[in-house]
Amino acid sequence: MNQIIKIKKGIDNLLQESYLNKESNSSKLILEEIANNKNLQILYYTVNNLENPPALQESEIEDFINENIKFSNSIDKSDLKGLSSKLNNLELTDLEKSISIVLFEERNALNFVEYNESKKMIYEHIKSKNVKNNLDLSQFSEEELSLAKNFIDNPETVFKQISEECLSVLDNKLNEASDDETKMLIYKTKEKIYETQLKNQYEVDNLINLISLKNSLINE
Repeated sequence: MNQIIKIKKGIDNLLQESYLNKESNSSKLILEEIANNKNLQILYYTVNNLENPPALQESEIEDFINENIKFSNSIDKSDLKGLSSKLNNLELTDLEKSISIVLFEERNALNFVEYNESKKMIYEHIKSKNVKNNLDLSQFSEEELSLAKNFIDNPETVFKQISEECLSVLDNKLNEASDDETKMLIYKTKEKIYETQLKNQYEVDNLINLISLKNSLINE
């Protein structure tokens, strides 16, 4: 399997680390490097497209995947091998492995089954992203539902507002925590919130989950 997808994951990890440590200069340098390297741009763009797809009709999914495959074919992989070799320790999820196979390998007789299964996994992932869950809204206040409606007009602002409220509560709980296990759970929760922000995953479901998290933290 081609390993250059690890570059995208490595970039996300570095951005997240810079964000957590409030090192804006580090984030700026990483983003400038992407901006100045066309191969990095295409790599990041195509992988991110399949990981975090836009809203699509089911009939559009196959074309969307194929468009990203075609775009990824323009990458000069030899230009990125040096970077990927430094990231051997990174573990890939099953979805990331599937994206790597579909974007960066040619389908042939040797990988025919694996390639098709990988493409099917990506298809189902994108499809699941566009399925609206039957959410029980009765548990939320009018203020929270109004916030969700405002989210439609300005998702990033609203999401960041709730994220900061959650992070503030988590920081208070971190100061009060006396055991390492509780602290680790708090760090992991904070990491998930930062990751969602970095990947611009501003879906309504994520907002509802965030509101639920805030409520449960406050009521603990």
